[in-house]
Amino acid sequence: MSRAESFSKDDQVTLRRSLVAKLAVDLPPIVEKLNLPGCILAVYTDAFGRLADYLGNTSHEYNATNDFFRKDIRFVLGLSIPCGIAHTVDMISRVPLRTVVLSCFRTRSVSALIRYVRAKGYGSWLGGHLESRYPTDFNEQGMDNFYLRIAELLELHKDIRGWVGHSWLHDPQLLKISPRLAYMYRPAERGAFLLKGRAGNRREIEDAIMKSKTRRRLYEEGKYTPINYSMVWPRRELISWAHLSSQPT
Repeated sequence: MSRAESFSKDDQVTLRRSLVAKLAVDLPPIVEKLNLPGCILAVYTDAFGRLADYLGNTSHEYNATNDFFRKDIRFVLGLSIPCGIAHTVDMISRVPLRTVVLSCFRTRSVSALIRYVRAKGYGSWLGGHLESRYPTDFNEQGMDNFYLRIAELLELHKDIRGWVGHSWLHDPQLLKISPRLAYMYRPAERGAFLLKGRAGNRREIEDAIMKSKTRRRLYEEGKYTPINYSMVWPRRELISWAHLSSQPT
């Protein structure tokens, strides 16, 4: 890719699309080695279809720093897996101790540190991501199905400590500001704990206020600042919740 910097912009985009397509052809043998539950394997066909449609639409931006390009590269390398239409997970993610300690300072509480130690949080975690290109099942039922798939994955990979998601969507402020998004806070009622992060950067702030007149107004009035939170759901608590719930659809 670095040697292609002398190519025209259109040729560079074509090269990236071709690279993703070539790697996608080689993905099935990688998937076979990932030890995935049937509920996740079942969503791969549709995931391949969405990727093919996206690559075939040349109107989409696809530069080297584009978030969609980076997500597609991780997908075709088997580094992230689909767990629904709008949901993916990285197979290897981390919850750094430094992040936990900073959260304790910000909240003036050590409860998160205690939970982190109990969960042996220094190990590997599943890192959750939302796919904004395909928001079809970005809703309460879609999130529950996602968590149920994660639980089945964790039962096959006993060395993974749990699931973690990083987003302004986990900000407790939204329970009052945007109650329709309260389901994004639901894991905290099911055994997860929160780590308070920094205020959002320009892009994250725009994401937070773009689709809500209320959030935009409160932000412009100085009454709301989007803050990133990590939702950390240890494996024991997540699996316990899943055992009390229905199977993913």
